[in-house]
Amino acid sequence: MATISTILNVTRTYAGVSSAAGMRRAVAIARDYATRRQAFGDKLSRKPLHVATLAAMELDARAAAVLTFYVVRLLGRSEVNKATQEESTMLRLLTPLLKVGLAGC
Repeated sequence: MATISTILNVTRTYAGVSSAAGMRRAVAIARDYATRRQAFGDKLSRKPLHVATLAAMELDARAAAVLTFYVVRLLGRSEVNKATQEESTMLRLLTPLLKVGLAGC
């Protein structure tokens, strides 16, 4: 069971890293597109509603990155047996949430 749990932690963390990277890429593409696309006589990057949407996407992507790399840190500490009891508990709690939470983004 311990081996399976370790493997699941790694694969779930990988899914979180992949999702966070995909979110970052999507934001970069959307921001670039907004500087090129014209609508209603001006670029999208100058439309307040579009800027607000991009800001929300940026916030989500940054939050995903912070959560992901916090879990990566916990996993690393766990793998070298330096995790405290609290860190081990947080890893058990956050790893499945990372996969489920970011995979849907």
